[in-house]
Amino acid sequence: MKISEKANQICQTYYAKQCGVCTIRKECVAYVGLGQEGFVRWVLAVNKAADRQ
Repeated sequence: MKISEKANQICQTYYAKQCGVCTIRKECVAYVGLGQEGFVRWVLAVNKAADRQ
């Protein structure tokens, strides 16, 4: 499971600005959860948020 290219591009756009107005920040800074399952849920949420852009 990987962060999508679109999510990565959004991150690169906003990271230099401290992520303050980033459109996927809410999902990005959310609690990841325990284990591989938590990580997979987090990645899916970040990728889904990026796809909505």
